[in-house]
Amino acid sequence: MGTETLATGETYRMEWDSDLEAVLFTWTSFASGEQFREGANTILEYFETNDVSKLIVDTSGIEAHDDDDQDWLEDEWTPAMIDAGMEYNCVVYPESAIAQMDRDRMQDRLEALPYDALWTDSMEEAKEWMSER
Repeated sequence: MGTETLATGETYRMEWDSDLEAVLFTWTSFASGEQFREGANTILEYFETNDVSKLIVDTSGIEAHDDDDQDWLEDEWTPAMIDAGMEYNCVVYPESAIAQMDRDRMQDRLEALPYDALWTDSMEEAKEWMSER
């Protein structure tokens, strides 16, 4: 089984993990503004056109999101992803104080939404958690 590449962009790679039945989205370099939204919307478009409920986003290669991008993720993109079928989301973040502040802010703002989420600094933990869903 394994993974199949679904899409690649200048700053991201999106794969299907058939073992987990999940989309794996990796930010390969920093993106903001339109470039960030293009990458995130690639995930949304896939969820809208496929029967998918699981997403792992690997942000371990980037430090933090711009405030505008974070607001957009929280206010628009995440609710749209839930509407498109996302039930489980795991975010792998880098081990840094800045990334932890980013994570804490997002967790606080997203915790009331109707989906299960895990925030971790370990891809192994993310995959293990997702395999149990």
